[in-house]
Amino acid sequence: MTEEKFVCPFCGREYKTKLGLSKHLKVCEAKPDEEEKEEKEETYESGIPLFEEEDNNSDEEDEYVCPECEYSDKKPFAKCPNCGEALEW
Repeated sequence: MTEEKFVCPFCGREYKTKLGLSKHLKVCEAKPDEEEKEEKEETYESGIPLFEEEDNNSDEEDEYVCPECEYSDKKPFAKCPNCGEALEW
């Protein structure tokens, strides 16, 4: 009866058990680097960003201007601090 041998596809070393081969594959020096594959692989963490970071919006900063007195601010305001006009954005 012949024993089944598990052979490393990278260096050719033979093992009696699948477990022996799997342990060897973790440290096999003939195995090509996986860095290239990891960069191409898309994972859940590297998916499409749902929200842009604040730094990305620096070019498109909104400016809110009061129609009565032309007071302006980068953030929306419900009541103009200059003339007191009630506003809705």
